[in-house]
Amino acid sequence: MSSHAIAWWVAGVSGVGLAALAFLLLRRFPLLSGLRWFVPALVLMLGLAPYRFDEAHLAPAWVVAVFRTFFEAGMDPGPPWRLLGAAATGFCAAYIAALSLRGVGHAILRRFRPRPAGAPEAQIDAEGALGAPKQVK
Repeated sequence: MSSHAIAWWVAGVSGVGLAALAFLLLRRFPLLSGLRWFVPALVLMLGLAPYRFDEAHLAPAWVVAVFRTFFEAGMDPGPPWRLLGAAATGFCAAYIAALSLRGVGHAILRRFRPRPAGAPEAQIDAEGALGAPKQVK
């Protein structure tokens, strides 16, 4: 295996380990349990986003950004940082859209799902005068 492949393996295993750790930690806190899939997925996406740093090789964008920011004089660190920002923004937008579609799907299913046998038949009577109190049938 080449050193390039070994570096990607190390980045992949590290990203999966960090995502698993984030998942386990977020399961312990009930207030943050809604983020237990979002944060690990974001960690994996940002940790493994590829960036072409020369004509022949790709590297994780965060590695290229850190090296260009702190260790390589004269190199512009902006493009890898912008790639990470755009990837995070796109991921957040896709996640919000997926949650919205999930909510719409639940609302539709709740509206058209038949009642289970033995369920109470109470319904609110919406018909009648506007000022009249609503009655339960």
